[in-house]
Amino acid sequence: ADGSAAVRLEAVNALGRVANAFYTADALYRRMDPRFEPDADVRAAAWTVITRLFDKASSGQLAAWPDKPLIKGDPTKELVIFQALATKAQAANDSNDYVLRLQQIGDTQLLLGDRAAPPEREQNYADATANFRKALDLTRANAGPAMRIDSLIESSLKGMLRGRKYADAAAFASELLRDPANQQYQVVVGPQFRQEAERLAEEGAQLDDALALIREALAVRPALADNYCEPLRKLQLAIESRQLQKNQLAVPDVLRALALR
Repeated sequence: ADGSAAVRLEAVNALGRVANAFYTADALYRRMDPRFEPDADVRAAAWTVITRLFDKASSGQLAAWPDKPLIKGDPTKELVIFQALATKAQAANDSNDYVLRLQQIGDTQLLLGDRAAPPEREQNYADATANFRKALDLTRANAGPAMRIDSLIESSLKGMLRGRKYADAAAFASELLRDPANQQYQVVVGPQFRQEAERLAEEGAQLDDALALIREALAVRPALADNYCEPLRKLQLAIESRQLQKNQLAVPDVLRALALR
C-alpha cells in the first residue's frame, strides 16, 4: 500500500476502536467500494470493522445489509450477516425469525460448498445440513406451516446428499416415511434422491458415488414410491453397464502392456 493508503487503513482501524454505534458502518461501507477505495487492504479492513459493529445494530438495521450492492452475491459476507441475525433472533426468542435465519445460513453454506474444494466443501455441506435440521426440528415443534417443513426436508436431504452422506440421507428418509401419516413426504423425499443420482451420473467422474447413492435410496424402508425407484434402478443398470464396457475395453491395453515387458 502507498503512504496515503496506509493512512486510510489506520483511519479505518482507529474508527473500529472507538466506534460505539452502528451508524458508523455506513461510513465504512463506502470504503468497501473499489470505486472510492482502490486499496484492497483498506477495503478488507473496512469490512472487518463493520462486522464487529453488528452486535450494536438492531435486527431491523442489519436485515437490510445482505441486499447491499457490495454484499449481495458474495456468500462469504452474506453468511456473516445471516449468522449475526440468527444470534439476535435467538436472543429475542423470536422462533420464526430464527428459523428463517437458519434456513438462510444453510442455503448460503450449500452455495459455499458447491464452490469450495475439499475439505472445506464437505464441512460446508455438513454445516448446512445441521442448520436445516435445527430449523426443521423447531418448525415441527412449533407446528409451523407445511410448506416450510417440506422445504426444510428437501434442503436437509440436499445437504446430506451433496456431502455424500448417503446412508444418513436414507436413514432420515426412512424415519420420515415410517409413520403412515407421513406418506405425503414421498413427493418431497423421492425427487431429491433421483435428481442427485442423475446429477452425479451426468458428471461422469462420479459414477461410484451415484451407485452408492442409488443403493442407499433403494434400501429406504418403507420403500420410496415406484416412480422414484424404477428410474433409479434403470440408472443403476446403465451405470453398471457403462463401467463394464469400460473395463472390457481396458483389457487389451493391459495385455499389450504385459507383452511389452
